[in-house]
Amino acid sequence: MYAKASFAIAAMFAGAAIGVAPASPAPATQMSGHYIAETTTAGGQSSTHDWYFTACGSGCADVSFNGPANPPFRAQLANGQWTVDATFDVSCSDGTWVPASMKGHYVWDATTLSGSAQLTYTQAACGNQPGTQSESLHLKPAT
Repeated sequence: MYAKASFAIAAMFAGAAIGVAPASPAPATQMSGHYIAETTTAGGQSSTHDWYFTACGSGCADVSFNGPANPPFRAQLANGQWTVDATFDVSCSDGTWVPASMKGHYVWDATTLSGSAQLTYTQAACGNQPGTQSESLHLKPAT
């Protein structure tokens, strides 16, 4: 009789321990609100940018980079990965603009919000020659 009671108590505590185990974060199947995007080059230089998401359905979000006044680009969720492609005008430190001279391809994991950015200068702009560079990407909700 004591063996059955001990087994029942042990099973109860094992169930309680399983119940309080930390759960992994849920995937972000909707992106909405203000996020901080941090990109880091292979050389270790980091920069942060404000991204504003507006959900447009499950697995769909419109994102404006560096302010809601900028035109949005469409982000899509597929196989646990968010993806957005964008074409940018480049603003140089001397005040000049080079229209549609950079393309960005961003991919991040829906659970960790970490991924990569591939930036391609399609023409010379602000001293940068045409070419592609890859950077790491991490998003976090703005506080």
